[in-house]
Amino acid sequence: MPIEKLHKTKKKKNLTVLAIIAAWIVIIWIVTMIKVNHGS
Repeated sequence: MPIEKLHKTKKKKNLTVLAIIAAWIVIIWIVTMIKVNHGS
């Protein structure tokens, strides 16, 4: 099955969504760590 332009476009979109989700998780983790450290 040849890789067409549509597949490359979908892959790029999926990687973008993955990067956004990963960044969101990192932000939440950092905020949680800051709250934990200031709470004690």
